[in-house]
Amino acid sequence: MATAANALWETFLQGRDMPVAQDEWRAAAEQLGEHVRPIIEFLRTQEEGKG
Repeated sequence: MATAANALWETFLQGRDMPVAQDEWRAAAEQLGEHVRPIIEFLRTQEEGKG
């Protein structure tokens, strides 16, 4: 699941260079980030616990 979320986020970030309205892109980034951020935070805490 983390790999899929990361791939989705990376693909989405490539959209910054596409000819789209930046306000709309930012709004979509915020919405997507709300769902991706908890996964990233979870993975960070798991990595910190290993060290």
